[in-house]
Amino acid sequence: MLTRMRRWLRGTRHVHLRENRVTDLRSLVKLVDRFIDGRLEYPLEWDDFISWKNDNPGVEAIRDRIAGLEPLFFAKDRGDRAKAIEVLVSERNRAAALVAIPMRHVDLSPQ
Repeated sequence: MLTRMRRWLRGTRHVHLRENRVTDLRSLVKLVDRFIDGRLEYPLEWDDFISWKNDNPGVEAIRDRIAGLEPLFFAKDRGDRAKAIEVLVSERNRAAALVAIPMRHVDLSPQ
């Protein structure tokens, strides 16, 4: 019964159970990459990360620094979005260096 209830709660559009999949810097880097590439694992994955404090102090410090960028990621102004992504990639690369993941470069030139 509990399994069915949990499955229903995960599938309904009216209730969202927050998931905390970002437990370390490696999972943080992977999430940022999915966000930038538009390949999130579920629709509220980014919101689950950015909106809630993280138990890992290293992850929380980065989450706190990028949380203020949130409105810019969805801004109408392409320049604002580009600046936000530039800061996000910088934070991502800083974390990636600590866990031996290759740096990422994002082409911010107008398409």
